[in-house]
Amino acid sequence: MARRAARDGSRVRRERGPRSARVGQPRRQYGLAILSRYPILSWTHVALPVPGSLEPRGYLAVEVEVEVELELEADARGVPLTFATTHFTESDSGARARQAEHLVGLLRGVRTPTILTGDLNARPDSPEVKTLTESLVDAWLDGGTSDGFSYSASRPARRIDYVLASREFDVVRAQVVKSGASDHLPVVADLVLSAAERAD
Repeated sequence: MARRAARDGSRVRRERGPRSARVGQPRRQYGLAILSRYPILSWTHVALPVPGSLEPRGYLAVEVEVEVELELEADARGVPLTFATTHFTESDSGARARQAEHLVGLLRGVRTPTILTGDLNARPDSPEVKTLTESLVDAWLDGGTSDGFSYSASRPARRIDYVLASREFDVVRAQVVKSGASDHLPVVADLVLSAAERAD
């Protein structure tokens, strides 16, 4: 929270961050979104468990069909995969642990190769991240070349943003990209579906 002086000398309270609004304007709505160049075949949104009055958190997943090349260059076919994103609670590690466990349960029901991205608000050695990496590969560990710090954008000092993938993917590389679009820096990963999955 920050305070600033109004023109008449009174103090006006103002929030910072993604929910900020100009004084006198309604608060912005926000949530999760996935943009895809591939047609979205289906989508799912699930609310994650949050205690008490903490802001809502969710999991959004889409199924898309991507075109992959087969051994013969002229051959290509569509392969379904699931792309998902989430944003875990910031201030409560116990809530994040419950969210991670809930998410693992949701992912058990997914039958396609899966990529999960998100701001997990937790470092790589935290229990909540370890819960997810028991079944998913952390792309940064396989393909990153620096510390992977993505927060804050102005002074990156923590790795809390992730690209995780099911074991059907090979990680080619992962990188943090400079950008002023958010208070976090984007994490980008190049993933390749394994040859066995492409041939099935």
